[in-house]
Amino acid sequence: MVSWKSTEPVSVTFDLGRAYGVRELRLWYCDAAPDVTLEGSSDAKAWTPLGHGQGATAGADVLSLTIAAESAARWRYVRAGIAERRPGEVLTLVEAEVWGEG
Repeated sequence: MVSWKSTEPVSVTFDLGRAYGVRELRLWYCDAAPDVTLEGSSDAKAWTPLGHGQGATAGADVLSLTIAAESAARWRYVRAGIAERRPGEVLTLVEAEVWGEG
């Protein structure tokens, strides 16, 4: 579990070790999670948008957000870009999973 008190946008990058066909990203969070963008890259430098999800304010509850990848391409790196939050909102990421095919 990790929390961000800053309202600035946050990105979390996953190195899958080799290229996979990414199907979706699943996030579990509490507090507040605004828009989340899913991106893929083969080199961690050039990023391609794969999908988008709209989070919600969870408070003390844990909510889930699943973002389906709109591309069947294979990616080694997957990034979740989490938009700016309102002043006073905290983002707590409880768990993340990247689902795909080898």
